[in-house]
This record gives sequence, structure tokens and C-alpha cells, in this order.
Amino acid sequence: MKVLNVDINGWVYGVQKYVINFCSALNKINGYQSIVVGPSGDYLRALRERNIEAISFQDTWEKIDTAPRDWVKLYRIIRGTNPDIIHSHGTKENIISKVIGLLLGIPVIPVYHCMYKQIGSNNIGLGFKRRMYEKIYLDVLERLTSGIVPKNIAVSVSVRNNMRRFGIPEGKIKVIYSGVNINEFESGRMKSIRRKNTTRIVSISRIDEGKGILDIIEAAKTMKEKNSNFTISFIGDGPRLDDYQRLVNSYKLDGEVEFVGYVKKIQDVLLRSDIFVSASYSEGFPLTVIEAMACGLPVVVTGVGGVREIVDDKVNGFVVDCGSPEELANALLVMMKNSTLRREYGRRGRDKALGEFSTDRMIPQYISLYETILEKTLS
Repeated sequence: MKVLNVDINGWVYGVQKYVINFCSALNKINGYQSIVVGPSGDYLRALRERNIEAISFQDTWEKIDTAPRDWVKLYRIIRGTNPDIIHSHGTKENIISKVIGLLLGIPVIPVYHCMYKQIGSNNIGLGFKRRMYEKIYLDVLERLTSGIVPKNIAVSVSVRNNMRRFGIPEGKIKVIYSGVNINEFESGRMKSIRRKNTTRIVSISRIDEGKGILDIIEAAKTMKEKNSNFTISFIGDGPRLDDYQRLVNSYKLDGEVEFVGYVKKIQDVLLRSDIFVSASYSEGFPLTVIEAMACGLPVVVTGVGGVREIVDDKVNGFVVDCGSPEELANALLVMMKNSTLRREYGRRGRDKALGEFSTDRMIPQYISLYETILEKTLS
């Protein structure tokens, strides 16, 4: 069975990690072939390093909704590869792929990694452009196209609930949790040079407003004022990197806070850390949190979107309110001062990641769905 994944992107963030994990796992199963259409840049290189077949039609990443010529390219590629199933990832890719699948008679399974109405988002600065995007792309096009596919996949219950707000019928939605390859993450801490009595905290995300980077920096300021010994490493790139670096300098947090940039082997960073922190204002189902838990790291996170389906407050981590640097700082300080708590939360988190959020659990659900869809198509 040939499965074609449509994901137009040039960076490796959460959705792209999902596609890489998915394709790597599916390709190991006899009789299945996964292909990715639309990658460029770091994303294309990451796929090829995993020996995943990739078809790129952009030299540099360009959003598909602003490049109508790419719709024709995508149509021709799908027609030429003639897959049994089309998987699409991302709102714009989903809508375009559903139309192409209808034209070519190929079943499409769109995967929704996040979906937010303005009233349901914690980000209050969405503005006019976002409202128009919702009205045209989501309210109208999603409702019109949701019925022409056998199933729309939500990566979390939270995403499913948001999909229903956009008019996608309950019966057309199936929840399949995202999974990571647990074998890539070990639970034992790696030895590395560190300052005595210093707690190493790590955050992995795009460097922009929606990821709560500013809140973590404000929390770091509070923690330093209380004479705590710690370092916070931000892993990732983004549009606000220079702005936040200047803020760190102005707060005189240069010795405590660093921006590392993109890291290819993220498990090495996680295994050298003591605590994982995420202060996002909105999430679908963040793989970075699962990866941290798979490494046995205790986590401090904001309770947005699908995060509450991953982290159980005061069981395998702390869940704090969004937009509250003070609460974030307090949770981190408690975790820093109690190594026994960190070990216990880390152990429980790894157990949950192993049991509920692995590719070994995710892939069979997709295969079962494929078989059901193709049986109906042939009958």
C-alpha cells in the first residue's frame, strides 16, 4: 500500500516530527510505502536522512495558499504517484488535498494537528486577519469539504472538540493520538559537565509570542532574584529570537538563559537536562512534551489544548495557568528543590509515554482505518 503524505514546509517543528515518526514506523511494516510531498530545506534533509522518500517542488518554503501554481504541481504529483491513500497535514494542505483526492478518486485522510477558533484560543491578539482566515478557510471550506473524506483525524480530544466548533460532524472525526519512537529516547540521564548544584531546564519550541517564551524569561528573572542556581536552554528558531535575546541581556540573565537554535538530535539535549518547561498559549498535541517524558524528564507546562491529555498535574508534572510567569516560576522552584519529586514525576511520565503515546500504538490504528476505507472503496 502506497501512502502519500502532503506537508508543505521547510522547517522541522511538531507536525514535521509527526510525519517523520509516522513514515519511519509505517515503512518498517511489510507491504507499506510512505512518501512525503512538499518538503524543502531542513525538513527535506531530515526526511532523506531517515531514508524516507520525499518529493520537493519548492526550492524554499512557500505557503501553499499563497502559491496557486503549486496546487497544479501537487495535483500532477499525486496523479503521477497514484497512491492508495493520501494523508494531508495542516489546514490549507487538508482542504486542497481533499479537493484533489475527490477529482482523482483517491481516499484522503486529513490529519488535524491543531485548530482554533478565536473564541477558543488563549491568544487574544489574533486580529482581523485571523478572523477572516477563520471565516473563509475554516468556517466555510472546512464545513464544505469535511463530508467528502471517509474520516478526519484529530491528534487529540482537544483538537477534535475544536473541529466540531467549525462544523465538522462528530461521525466524520476519529481521534488517533500522536506517537513518538520510544526506542530513540532512553530514560537514564547522560553524564556531562555541569556546574555544581545547578538545575538544567530545557524548552523546545519556535521562538515566537504564542509559545510563551516571554513568560519563561520573566519566570527566570523571578527565580534569579530568589538566588536559585539554574540554566534555561531554549531549543529552536523563530522570528522573535533577537528580541528575546535583547530582553535576556537587559535582565542580566546571560549566565542563566541561552538560545541554542535548531538541534538535530534533540534526545541528547533532553537526556542532559533535569526539567522540561513549556509555556505555550495554544497547542494541539505537542510531541516535545511526550519526548521529554519519554526521556524520564519531569515537566512544567501550561494547561492548553491537548497538553492536559498528556500531563497529569502533580502526578507526572506540574500544569500551570497560561500567561502566569509567577506561577511558572513557583512550579519550577518546587521542582528544582526536590530531586526525589523530579525522579518520581519523571518515572511516571515515561511510563505514560511508553503506554499511550508511542508509534507502536499509533500505527496499528491507522492500518485498521486504511483496511476499512479500502474495503468500502472496493465493495
